[in-house]
Amino acid sequence: DFEESLKMGWEALDTFFSSDTNQLAFRGSSINTPRRFHVETHKNIYQNRFERAKLINIQMELEKVTILLLIAVTPQEDGRLGVMVQLHPDPKGYEKYLPPNLKLALLSEPAEILQQTISRSRDNYIQLKYFRCQPGTPFRIQIILGGISVVEDFCFESL
Repeated sequence: DFEESLKMGWEALDTFFSSDTNQLAFRGSSINTPRRFHVETHKNIYQNRFERAKLINIQMELEKVTILLLIAVTPQEDGRLGVMVQLHPDPKGYEKYLPPNLKLALLSEPAEILQQTISRSRDNYIQLKYFRCQPGTPFRIQIILGGISVVEDFCFESL
């Protein structure tokens, strides 16, 4: 299941954000309806939505950059899984913005780029376009900064 798919280092969003903060929002859109998702209201709005976050450390030549990778998975009526992926600055760090030229990419199992986005100088988060996949479909999330690449593999059987 989903929880078993996410191993070491993955935490509930509440670990990184207090329940009274309005700081973090998942934004996306389904085919017809735009959505906004706040941490403190997620249990009421998305009963079956499952979210986790993980701190990613990228060791550059002269500094270490820490960012927060968030993933949310929602079962769809057609049996597929809807997936939202975002990168944020470390919520416990001093940076308000992501470093520029930080790349977030969705890769297929044979490492083909399906979609990607790149941060600019004043982005406080970036996200991939909301996507859907069949349960059991493997995919990878790749983060690249300054030639350093971090890859997380996913394959969700069900929620």
